[in-house]
Amino acid sequence: MRRRRAAAPECRKDAEFSSLYDGKNFFRHHFTKRIALSCRGLLGAHVLLQSESNPTLNTVTAYGQGYVEINAVHYEHAVYFAPDGAVTPLEATCAADFTEALLKKIAGLNESGSDPLAFLDADAAPAKPDNAPEVILVGTGLTQRFLAPDAVRTLTRLGIGVEAMTTQAAARTYNILMAEGRHVVVALLPHEETQQ
Repeated sequence: MRRRRAAAPECRKDAEFSSLYDGKNFFRHHFTKRIALSCRGLLGAHVLLQSESNPTLNTVTAYGQGYVEINAVHYEHAVYFAPDGAVTPLEATCAADFTEALLKKIAGLNESGSDPLAFLDADAAPAKPDNAPEVILVGTGLTQRFLAPDAVRTLTRLGIGVEAMTTQAAARTYNILMAEGRHVVVALLPHEETQQ
């Protein structure tokens, strides 16, 4: 005769709780939700990234066909921003528009007067300004487009990373880095519906 184990006092009373949190079903439930959300994002549906956000930090709350949403404010044009400060319109419509000057502007690096003796220090790497971001994320729309090497060279020499990726990936990566307290700046081009 087999003996039955006594049910745990709290867990086995609630059938819904036990079926949801018993190993396989727990992970299946959560991964299925994430996969469905990712598929809807790829198909161009409205994707909600953050249900709650810190009102003092700029957070990408959603994106979709032709728009991005920062702190629940809808933008149908390219923008750039850091966790603190204003969301600024960006005068770029494609990855080719990102020049060295535009990336320096996004990074908040001021053009100081040129030093006539700077050629003497040509081999030395320039110092990274204290207020410079660790990384600049560039969302290039629905398709990843790489930026011109000449455009990113100066920032790379300063120790500022420049990463180009799809707008969806840039939005998610920005939210993660921002939540970690990293000094990150993101430039997002809303993706347009592709014509077939």
